[in-house]
Amino acid sequence: MLPVAIVLVLAATGVWNLTRRAPAPPPVVPPAASDAIALPSSTDAAVTAPVTDDVVTMARAALVQVESPDGRGTGFFSATDGVTTSSDLIGRQKSATVTLADGRRLDATVSSVADQPHLAQLHVNVTGAPVTTWLAPSPVREARAGESVAMLTWPDAAARGVVKALRRLQGAEIFETTLLVHTEDEGAPVVDHTGRVVAVVSGHRAVCFDSARPYFHARP
Repeated sequence: MLPVAIVLVLAATGVWNLTRRAPAPPPVVPPAASDAIALPSSTDAAVTAPVTDDVVTMARAALVQVESPDGRGTGFFSATDGVTTSSDLIGRQKSATVTLADGRRLDATVSSVADQPHLAQLHVNVTGAPVTTWLAPSPVREARAGESVAMLTWPDAAARGVVKALRRLQGAEIFETTLLVHTEDEGAPVVDHTGRVVAVVSGHRAVCFDSARPYFHARP
């Protein structure tokens, strides 16, 4: 009876192999939608020509050095008593020290942060001569592919490049440029040919200053 038993076992195994279902194929995941934002190109020489030395000199007057226990880098006056910088330099601190181009060291408090774009706004207790140079934002709707820009890093470094593209990341617009961004560039403004701020360097990214402003909220 042993051969018959073996045949029956093999037959049963064959039936099970024929009737069991193959594992379901993995679900097809559609590719993620592109987050690129189309930018019109510009042929205007005023827009595409390298940012001039005069504009760089003017904008540099608004630069400050930002220091806190969490970092040291660049910031810029975006109002007569307000400095914008990367929140990576601030961390969870509620205060910082800013050094002006004329050597003054001033106390600053963290007034608001934009968590996703990683920017911070500082209120500066200005003593002595009032601040006369501050930088306005460049509207994102005016951005152009091929637009010339300059990145200004404290105290006197300037790197020139062009805008390549614009993309959306976690609710903020990020500019892709030909600029090489390093850790020491945190908080540096990226200005256009008029000296307006196109973007602010934060986390090795050029965060669009205009689109980030609605995300600022008071630091508790």
